[in-house]
Amino acid sequence: MDKEKTPNAEKIRCRHCGRITNHKILHIKEVIRDCEGIEEEQEGYTYETLQCMGCETVCLLEKYSNSFYLDENTGAPEEFVEVYPDPSHKRNVMNSLHLLPEKVRIVYEETVKAFNQNLNILAGVGLRTVVEALCADKKIKKKRLEEKIEALVEAGIMTKGEANLLHVDRLIGNKSTHKFVKTHSENLKIGLDIIENILEKEYVLPKKSTVNYDD
Repeated sequence: MDKEKTPNAEKIRCRHCGRITNHKILHIKEVIRDCEGIEEEQEGYTYETLQCMGCETVCLLEKYSNSFYLDENTGAPEEFVEVYPDPSHKRNVMNSLHLLPEKVRIVYEETVKAFNQNLNILAGVGLRTVVEALCADKKIKKKRLEEKIEALVEAGIMTKGEANLLHVDRLIGNKSTHKFVKTHSENLKIGLDIIENILEKEYVLPKKSTVNYDD
């Protein structure tokens, strides 16, 4: 179902100015459709063509909602927003990358590359695969992802808070892998932050602490 709306304005970061400015909405297009192969689940896209009211640079804003993701307070579908081209800086890989085990490093690097190219389904699957590569390196042999994450917590590799923030079904779970539901950038950023923190604690800091420095 397509629906036209009357334009007004948005306040976002301008991709040219680099500041959060008022943007005039030139055009809005809304599309709502059933999720293919998923019964009673809908997703909605709102596309807004915007123009900075300072430098007049034009960009595209996408608002996405899915009936699977509901706000805990209101019960309404959560809304995720992305701007194209992305006004924020691309994500750099973590420092001391060479200190990671090869298999963990390769999967992590490819996940960041997918994120930087807005390949969010692949990046979501990549986050899951980084966790599985970490478990393989730590000899954790659980079958289900939830069990693997719980084992990482029990081993002291991941904190309970990190596990809760990772929110398996939402960030790296079966929704991304089996139902091909797009994980949005803000959630991917959270997931990458958590993964990088774990990799830093497990591989980078211990190896750096063994280095002898001359006086």
